[in-house]
Amino acid sequence: MQKAGGPRGEVVLRDPKAIRALAHPARLLVIQRLFSGEPATATSLAEVAGLSASAMSYHLRALERFGVVERAEPTGDGREHPWRATGRTIRVDSAAPSATMAVEGAVIGAVLDSTRQEIDRFLAGQADEPQEWRDAVGLDSGAVTVTLQELAQLRDDLAALLSPYRTVLRTRPPQGARRVRVTTIVVPRD
Repeated sequence: MQKAGGPRGEVVLRDPKAIRALAHPARLLVIQRLFSGEPATATSLAEVAGLSASAMSYHLRALERFGVVERAEPTGDGREHPWRATGRTIRVDSAAPSATMAVEGAVIGAVLDSTRQEIDRFLAGQADEPQEWRDAVGLDSGAVTVTLQELAQLRDDLAALLSPYRTVLRTRPPQGARRVRVTTIVVPRD
């Protein structure tokens, strides 16, 4: 486990064991949920994943071992012990890409599947959405021609553009704010 950018910055995973630890569906769910910025208990995460609280605790401890999640301060009367992400974003940077390619593909596939499910839910219920929210929805997909340095800058610029809106940073969103899925994919193509 390596962390960069301070305690709430980017979590970078380079160890093949840490990368493989991400492949379990319950762990992917934990990452998606906690990296949205909302702490959660093992019990609440277990309910979403369809696991027992003890099984979810096992997965949380595994992710903790690799520096992906950590225990948050107890809430309320101190009986609830939530977990939180150790950073705002997570990045896989394998030292041995051939050893982790299948796992990286599974992680990316799970994120894309989750995004697709959210889009499908929106489309199925869009008739119930206010017109102004329907009008604000967008899809932009295309190719750009960039150098390696420009590609890195583009990735960083997109992350910087989204940063002020991330739940983890926005503790008091304005009245009427809603959670919105934003997916950016920056990958070279033939």
